[in-house]
Amino acid sequence: MDLLKAQLARIQQQLGGLTASQKMLAGTLVAVMVLTLMWWAKYAGEPEMEPVLNQSLAQEDIAQITTRLDSKGIHYQVSGDKIMVPADRKLEVLADLTYAHALPHDFKSGFDEMVKQMNPLDSESRDEAMYNEAKARSLAEVIRRMPGIADATVIIDPTSERRFNGDSIQPTASVSITTRQDGQAHVKQIAEAAADWVAGAQAGLLRSRVNIVIDGVPRRVRDPGDGDLPDGDSVLDTTREYDDYYRSKIAEHLGFIKGAFISVNVLVDNTTSHVQQHTIDEKKSMKTETDIETRTTETTGGQGGADAGVAPNTQLSIPSGGGGGSPGTSTTEDDKTKIAILPSYSDNDTKKPAGTATVTSAAVRVPHSYFVGIYKDLNGGKEPDEAALKQIEASEFDNIRKEVKACTNVNTDDAVVVAEYNDPYVPPAVTQQAASPVPAIVGTHAKEIAVGALAFLSLFMVSMMVRKGSPAPLPAVAAAPPEPTIHPVPSDLAGEVGEGDPLLDAMELDEDAVKTQQMLDQVEKMVSANPDSAATLVKRWLNRT
Repeated sequence: MDLLKAQLARIQQQLGGLTASQKMLAGTLVAVMVLTLMWWAKYAGEPEMEPVLNQSLAQEDIAQITTRLDSKGIHYQVSGDKIMVPADRKLEVLADLTYAHALPHDFKSGFDEMVKQMNPLDSESRDEAMYNEAKARSLAEVIRRMPGIADATVIIDPTSERRFNGDSIQPTASVSITTRQDGQAHVKQIAEAAADWVAGAQAGLLRSRVNIVIDGVPRRVRDPGDGDLPDGDSVLDTTREYDDYYRSKIAEHLGFIKGAFISVNVLVDNTTSHVQQHTIDEKKSMKTETDIETRTTETTGGQGGADAGVAPNTQLSIPSGGGGGSPGTSTTEDDKTKIAILPSYSDNDTKKPAGTATVTSAAVRVPHSYFVGIYKDLNGGKEPDEAALKQIEASEFDNIRKEVKACTNVNTDDAVVVAEYNDPYVPPAVTQQAASPVPAIVGTHAKEIAVGALAFLSLFMVSMMVRKGSPAPLPAVAAAPPEPTIHPVPSDLAGEVGEGDPLLDAMELDEDAVKTQQMLDQVEKMVSANPDSAATLVKRWLNRT
């Protein structure tokens, strides 16, 4: 604080010696300096932004990528149909999005723009070779930045040729990966991510034609839509993944039980089923009349004078008209309608891909201390007896079994085994350490501290500038010496003292320095003019002392 006050006082004193125009110039320089520092602070804190992929992205791709970037805490900007990220983190973002399968399926155009460095003076074959080599190196650089990978090499053969005999040539690629210790447990995910990354950057390249070798072991990657699991390694990897998934799910759900051991058995179906059904829906079927057939029958009777009832088995015919003596006629019409049924068909096409898993059983071992802790919490720290502890264990076993069944879709109680194991009970230590307030204060008032530091720096720079720009103070003029007192001296004269030379201009000398310099000049002149007298005078001074 004293140093700051001294600097302020000194600046005020030096500013007081400046003219009005010099003060205006100093003020202008201070304003320019402050604005410059503010501009630097603003734009230096914002990194240069570049697009993740220099191509148009669909809205679902943008949503998927931004969700991943938000989860990783990576700053980004959405500009139209592109996503901008810091230039120094672009490769890191590409590696993470590839590892998480968050990139679009076809990003060849954006990748081509990223690695396009061709010379128009070169030949076409040379350009293609250089372009292919640049693409392979860029792909390898991104793969190296994936989690758990130590080194990677990519080789691409973009040859594509269609032949009439059906034996066409398709692009291929080879990827050699060396993992670190933390990546050896995620070999399958690394292989699939690398295959997606390389296949998406080369037109016409299928995932199955990307040869992946991880730590010297070939890893086969299937194309999307492939059904059956090809080999035992794939089945084992898939089983292990499902085991880890359900075990992690149960462990997260039972996170309040410290020291619990969880095991899950999963059955993976490695066959693909495809069922097609073509049925008639009677409720939606329609009936319609297609043809109507009409048949007319006419019957003529006998003489009108016949006795009634002579032929008891004959049908009575009613005369259609005429006199009493004319014969009678009857007409009969029959209609037949043909009905057609228009059926409504229902198609059901069901595909069940390979790789689906079913949890067959699960086992959970709970430490004995967990039940002891529950009893003590309920009874004020009292030690439990055996009977009470058994009741708590039975109740907790039922609750744990229900929760495990809910997490794994297991239906029977026999498929979930819950037991305990003995361990020493260690009561949880409740210790709270007072956190240092310095980080909290710094985090809360970071802007104020930065502004204060900027102000102090500006004040120091202005002080140095004013000090250099202000005119040099005039040297102090020594007061006229009083008339010299004449002391009696011996008869023999040692020398005469004359007036010295005037002071040099613009020399900052104090009064003592001026007197000393004058005395030295006078002594020098006396010695050069009369050395014998100077020697005699020195001897007298020595004798007196």
